[in-house]
Amino acid sequence: MQQHFTQIPNGFYSVDELQELGLKSIGKNVLLSRLARFYGVEQISIGDNVRIDDFVILSGNITIGSFIHIGAGSILTGGSEGIIVENFVSISSACKIFSTSDDYSGESMSNPTIPNAYKNIISRPIHIGKHAMMGSTSIVLPSSMGLSEGVSVGALSVVIRPTKPYGIYMGNPARRILERSKNLLELEKNFLDSLQISGGGGRNLNSCLTRFYLHTTPHTESQIYNCYGLLRLDSIKVRNDAQRYSFLTESYQENIKNLYRISQNHPTESILLPKERIA
Repeated sequence: MQQHFTQIPNGFYSVDELQELGLKSIGKNVLLSRLARFYGVEQISIGDNVRIDDFVILSGNITIGSFIHIGAGSILTGGSEGIIVENFVSISSACKIFSTSDDYSGESMSNPTIPNAYKNIISRPIHIGKHAMMGSTSIVLPSSMGLSEGVSVGALSVVIRPTKPYGIYMGNPARRILERSKNLLELEKNFLDSLQISGGGGRNLNSCLTRFYLHTTPHTESQIYNCYGLLRLDSIKVRNDAQRYSFLTESYQENIKNLYRISQNHPTESILLPKERIA
């Protein structure tokens, strides 16, 4: 029989491990590869529903929003000026975003082993707008100041100049070759509206949603699914001695009553519910 082996049994950090990394801030539903690397972690903020794959390098002042994917092998160097990545951004594999660069003119020396007095470091704040996309191995240089909202950049492209919203850019240097549809804005609205109804990943984007935690023994997972199919199970984090279930719902009263009833039917280690909302 053929056997399959993985280099790391669990490729992503657990919730508890994420909290111990020392990041400036980190949201919910974050999948962060154990093979990613961070430099200056105290300057790095990560929002909700973010996935960062193997061999990604984040360095310096970086703020990452929500619903974002950064593909394997990508590098973001924020330096002191910083990189801001807005919500719903897709960064494919092996992309590069630089907020700093050495001077290539020959008027100064370069590389990290040389003191700054002998170098001319170029630094710009980089802003990656909402719904921007970067194709594999594309590069954003400091002179571009980032990507405007809705810009998509084709694979192998190099962005050296500022872009305008909702365009498709391609080439080296990247040029605007097509207009990009804004239909995704309507899809975004529908997506966020659906989260308000059924719960899910956008809990921090909709203040009307409330989160509940139920600590229970491992064998009750199927029982909770069977009894509460109408409740969306938002996330499950497994520990050695217990499992945490996080529920989101807009209909507070009925669902809290349901959670309370299941806690009576299946004794738990602890249940954290706002008592004033249990009728």
